[in-house]
Amino acid sequence: MKAHKYWIHTVWTAVLVLALIGPPPLRSQTSRRGPTTPGEALVWPPPPEKARIRWVESIFFAEDFMGESAVRQILRKFAGEGKRRLFVYPSDVTTDDGGRIFVSDTGGGRVVVLDTRRRKIDLWTGRNPRLTGPTGLAYARKVRRLFVSDSNAKRVLAFDDQGKVQLVITQKLDRPGGLAVDEGRGRLYVVDVQGHHIDVFDLQGRWVRTIGRRGEAPGEFNFPNYIAVDRDGFLYVSDMGNFRVQVLTPEGQVVNTFGQPGRRPGDLMRPKGIAVDSEYHIYVVDAMFNNVQVFDVFGRVYLAVGEPGTGPGQFLLPAGLHIDDQDRVYVVDQRNMRLQVFQYLASGEKAPAPSQVVSALGG
Repeated sequence: MKAHKYWIHTVWTAVLVLALIGPPPLRSQTSRRGPTTPGEALVWPPPPEKARIRWVESIFFAEDFMGESAVRQILRKFAGEGKRRLFVYPSDVTTDDGGRIFVSDTGGGRVVVLDTRRRKIDLWTGRNPRLTGPTGLAYARKVRRLFVSDSNAKRVLAFDDQGKVQLVITQKLDRPGGLAVDEGRGRLYVVDVQGHHIDVFDLQGRWVRTIGRRGEAPGEFNFPNYIAVDRDGFLYVSDMGNFRVQVLTPEGQVVNTFGQPGRRPGDLMRPKGIAVDSEYHIYVVDAMFNNVQVFDVFGRVYLAVGEPGTGPGQFLLPAGLHIDDQDRVYVVDQRNMRLQVFQYLASGEKAPAPSQVVSALGG
């Protein structure tokens, strides 16, 4: 216990030092409008500020994703057929290194696979066992597996690249939620929402350890839901019931926590999906605010993207979030039954990395 308290004290000392020397955050603001003229880019922050994030597209319908000939459009409309919605109640999103986007559709009991290179769609439901309530997603390139939390069934399924179930993990799971993979260490992190902790497995499904327990202190959780891993192996956890984000070392020690209930920029009321871009900015979905806030490791808010609504860049109950290797930002827009895609416009202005905090400790 004394060693743990010493770690927390020294980490906070390093945080204060690095906060003083770190670059100042961008001004927090969110666009309250869409493009004013056809063809105008929707960006955050809006002009005349330098754009940092650009809206790319919304994915609603199978026809829009795969393409539809003019003849097919006429025939469909003549027959009174509407477009086919891709999602019933989506929850999370991730990608592989082959151009595929995976979206867990909890309401449909399936994973929707969008192949952006071939413009094809596949639906993975599993067989023996079959998915009942898929939520969290994470793709492991090393073993070519998509891990899926099947929350209702208290298990995690691993699919191969052809959509066949290769592995079922049930050990120690109460209600699995968000997932994350650390490729370098060969670890799968599973957020147990009702267990109020994180279970760590290897990529073959063997249990390694548990991080945290229920509580309000640093390193403790209250209904955590989503998790992310950066390229250095540091963990980022949406600790929803404590209205905060926790940043942890790969071993589970606390680097920093930030967030509190309220309605000011930087406050968190219902944090959900979380991810980190190539310059260590931390993106946090807030389902209460219907936006995505961007922070650094010290909890300084850089930017807020989105507002309530149904238009481009607007959200109704956003949930999962993922950032790929090209800094494309994918946000599950749950009540709008769609996936929205954004692009981070990298500027070279990196946020401080959590590893800097540990380095300041001499680690």
